[in-house]
Amino acid sequence: MISNFLKIALRNLRNNKTFSLINILGLTIGTASCLYIFLYVQDHKSYDTHHTHVDNLYRIISDLYLPNEQEDMHMSTCSPPIPIGMKQDFPEVVEAARLCSPPGVEQNLIRVGDRVLYEKKGYYVDSTFFRVLDYHFVAGDPQHALDEPYSVVVSQSLAHKLFPNDNAIGNSIGIGGGGEEEEFKITGVFDDAFGKSHLMPEFFMTMNSGGIGEYIRGNTSWAGNNFIYGYVRLKPGTDPRTLEEKLPAFLTAHGAEQFEQLGMRKILKLQPVKDIHTTLGLTADFPTNTSERFLHILLLIAGFIQLVACINFMNLTTARSAHRAQEVGVRKVVGAPRWAMATQFLGESLLLTLFAMAFAIPLLQLMMPFINTLTGADVELQVNGRLMTMMAGLIVFTGVVAGSYPAFYLSSFKPLAVLRGFSTSKGSQSAAWLRKGMVVSQFAISIALVLSALIIRFQLDYIRNKDLGFEKHQKIVFPFRTAESQEGVERFRNQLMQLPEVSSASAMAVYPGQSVYNDLPAYKEGQDMNTATDLRFTYVDENYLKTLKIGLIAGREFVPGDTSTVRGEGKAIINEMALKRLGIAPEDAPGQILYSEFEDQRIKIHLVGVMQDFLYQDLSTEMDPFMVLFDQIGDLSHVIADVQTTNYTEFFRKAEDLWSGIVPDVPFEYSFLDDDIAKMYAAEQVLSKIISAFTLIAILISCLGLFGLSAFTAEQRTKEIGIRKVLGATTSGIVGLLSRDFLKLVIIAIFIASPIAYFVMQKWLAEFAYRIDIEWWIFGLAGLVAVAIAFLTVSFQSVKAALSNPVKSLRSE
Repeated sequence: MISNFLKIALRNLRNNKTFSLINILGLTIGTASCLYIFLYVQDHKSYDTHHTHVDNLYRIISDLYLPNEQEDMHMSTCSPPIPIGMKQDFPEVVEAARLCSPPGVEQNLIRVGDRVLYEKKGYYVDSTFFRVLDYHFVAGDPQHALDEPYSVVVSQSLAHKLFPNDNAIGNSIGIGGGGEEEEFKITGVFDDAFGKSHLMPEFFMTMNSGGIGEYIRGNTSWAGNNFIYGYVRLKPGTDPRTLEEKLPAFLTAHGAEQFEQLGMRKILKLQPVKDIHTTLGLTADFPTNTSERFLHILLLIAGFIQLVACINFMNLTTARSAHRAQEVGVRKVVGAPRWAMATQFLGESLLLTLFAMAFAIPLLQLMMPFINTLTGADVELQVNGRLMTMMAGLIVFTGVVAGSYPAFYLSSFKPLAVLRGFSTSKGSQSAAWLRKGMVVSQFAISIALVLSALIIRFQLDYIRNKDLGFEKHQKIVFPFRTAESQEGVERFRNQLMQLPEVSSASAMAVYPGQSVYNDLPAYKEGQDMNTATDLRFTYVDENYLKTLKIGLIAGREFVPGDTSTVRGEGKAIINEMALKRLGIAPEDAPGQILYSEFEDQRIKIHLVGVMQDFLYQDLSTEMDPFMVLFDQIGDLSHVIADVQTTNYTEFFRKAEDLWSGIVPDVPFEYSFLDDDIAKMYAAEQVLSKIISAFTLIAILISCLGLFGLSAFTAEQRTKEIGIRKVLGATTSGIVGLLSRDFLKLVIIAIFIASPIAYFVMQKWLAEFAYRIDIEWWIFGLAGLVAVAIAFLTVSFQSVKAALSNPVKSLRSE
């Protein structure tokens, strides 16, 4: 029986080459797209799943509730004593470890003998770190690799780069960045290709060192200083929610006085480590994280694309049902039961899907480098049990979905009716209505994707062109990544300003587009910490406003004499939002003093000016109270130059000559400020590219189906067209006649897709504090695109039919 079914299926495919080709092509493209999306999502879901105790690993995150703040802060970090304190106080905690990302450090300078290079930044971690999280060591003991002071564990790729002909273990390297350069001994090497993690730096330095490591180990702040990433491993069977309920009392026991002094409240939560990579929205989290909602959107798109391909199969199969009617009638007359007929047609669908999968795999392998470039991923097509299961599931799902209705519909034909020639009965009318409904569904999906792609593109254009409150174009950023090189910041800035291409240059600790981690609760005279307003801040020189062209509203800019010689005092320029929160009029701000308290010290901030609000971080967050503090230029780590030239090659040659004369032992590097700001929206750029690409695929598959249906319609109406031409019908009239019905369906699809796309994209836009309004003309534009594509697709067959010789069409009559 199976052999007979297979012969019939292959013969049917061979006898209907055009429609079989359309079905296989649509299913192949859809299946390849689905497979890639599944692999892409699986790749992101696989982060941190390789840890031995992954189900018991958690990161400690903090919710901060500050006085006078309109929004609470949800942070991926906690205070330094918290992880160690939890291990000491709770028997449920087997092990704890802290990790510190040095603030303001993007890359570290590595020195080996006379060689100096920049590497992706490393982290300071407790010696217990590798007893919490697993990294595959190829050399050294992970349990004790970081026990010794000034020890470091490096990745295998970095070890080969530093010591290509030698064993890295036991060798010493200089590491600079954020402080004085220190010498560390390599005590371990891990395989950076083993298991993806939210933490994949080039090296881990022991916290048992000087500098920031020493500061963290001696820190006793339970309320403030939330800059530590804390990890705990719980005993198997421990309920993390039960442990969370004990944490408020834990904080009160250790830091009640500090919380009262700062007038703040903190709630600690435990976040599963395996969920970190797919969680967004936490302050100070890792920029490589992706959104779980984004992954769900991709899976939804994959489902839509495959559904569009399945609809093609159902439409074309039921449309050509008359060609199979006689076969069904004869087989039923000779005793074939309905279930056997349904199995036959379902088997043909599965066979077609199997062919599509056979073509989809090499197509995906061929296109993988291009798609990975588009998505910024490194997905690989590796044949393993998971991939085989995924392919088998997709074949069965697609085959059953695509073949279920044709199998039900074709097997329902009455043998007497079809053998007498009455196959176009009531059931045929129902099938025709269903086909129209499926065409509407196809184009509704495609139009919704077109609308989404357009709105995302317009939002990104809005971000790119929005007035940020400062000038980002033709600004060159020069980073000074070591404490030694920062001693040359002032000389480099001053010499840059002597170049004819440079109109101004400024030194600063953090430049717009970078995360600002420093904050300070401040209050006016006569108030206290209970009414303090939290101010984000960074340190700058006297040229900051001039170089970035930030408007001064009141008071004055900084002058070199503003540097304070008294500890705990400084001079600041504050933004409009901060004044509004503090309740100070702009004209009254210059000369006022703000106060803050920390560890029995009263801090005094003298306001010298008011600057206009500007977006120093990304557009997903509302404007925050912000100030810049004047600092000695030797403590600043970036120089931005306002460059007016068209010959950047010559300018960079001059700048590098200046650099070499001031900091010869540090590699020269630079970036454009507008490029750095654009990188903040890399995830949105990827989303835009992915949706645009898969929208084109959905439209292509929909057009394939429409092409097949229009060809079938033209074939059915061949004699009608011949009669109309004999009676004087024009080519344009016939094209309009054949196209009209399909275009009506596309217009209906526009009205269905528009409100759905509007609702979904409003949800997406809500993640941005500054966003576009969805205008009516966007829907009109998407509708015109859909109608134009549909008309071009249908008109090809319509024109072909209209230009045919009517004599040939009517000869059989």
